[in-house]
Amino acid sequence: MIVTGVMDPNRRSDKFQVHDLILLQMTSAQITSAPPAGMGYTVGSGGNITGQIYDKNTTKAQDIAASLATRPYSDWAYYEINHVTHEEGLIQASFFKPDYKDDGVTATGAVDNYIYQDYVAKGKPGDIFRYVADTGNATTNATNLKTSIAANGQKLYYVDGDITIDDFGAGNGSTNLQITVIVKGKVWWTGNNGPYVSTVPSDWGLGIAILAGGGTASPTAPTGCANTTVTCSSGHAVGSQFSTSGNGDIWKGILYVPNGNVDISANVSMTDLLGPVVAWSMAQGQCGNANNFHFGECTSCWVHPPKFGTGLIGMLQGQRIF
Repeated sequence: MIVTGVMDPNRRSDKFQVHDLILLQMTSAQITSAPPAGMGYTVGSGGNITGQIYDKNTTKAQDIAASLATRPYSDWAYYEINHVTHEEGLIQASFFKPDYKDDGVTATGAVDNYIYQDYVAKGKPGDIFRYVADTGNATTNATNLKTSIAANGQKLYYVDGDITIDDFGAGNGSTNLQITVIVKGKVWWTGNNGPYVSTVPSDWGLGIAILAGGGTASPTAPTGCANTTVTCSSGHAVGSQFSTSGNGDIWKGILYVPNGNVDISANVSMTDLLGPVVAWSMAQGQCGNANNFHFGECTSCWVHPPKFGTGLIGMLQGQRIF
């Protein structure tokens, strides 16, 4: 697990700082220079780390390790999948899958689409969900996605496959696309200086700009992870679930990749501030330059749709018990 920007402020167990969580999982060899002032640790000869967090014997470090072992992401990344028992599951792309396409044809396989089911139970506020079928070709899927974005505007788009996309719509970097793109598979972003992706103006988007859902849930070593041998293809790290190879590819909402690696192999402007990243692994510059990346807090991003009631009331409100 890695998080950039800011942690969900409501993480129930500890309210640790993001750098605490990242440092806990780093080896000393990965730390090669002194930290910024106030980070609470120091780097000595040979990259050896000393300080409040990297001493695994401290109470703080042990608390963090215990928290990560049972719930490796912040509370934002979990959604109630049973309104009776209040069981929560790590959010996956499938949670958002609509039961229908834009043309009204039934979409198959939508059995664990918990967020979409709750959205329907709440009366489909804003009619924001749109479905893009998988054609088996990532470039064609991207073309169909862009066609839907141009026609429908500020919506949440579920793509039932991979996409290889140059940009998400017309305009340059000053254009803000208030959309949420949920992709079942991989997202490879290839263009330069296209409009940036914010998030749909609805809590049902959970503050997400882009979700790349491919990979295996809770992998021990996901393909394309930052600490594995990298094979490059057209500027992308093969195996990564999200990869950028074009300069100026910018998201302003949350980039969420729960099952694999985020590969950033492109540059942005010094003045650009990207949204937070929540991912299993992240690497920069594996297959190209990755200069000037700064990740913002986006304090308004960490949202969930309204909750249902408890017990039988919750079951009746949610119209599902699973």
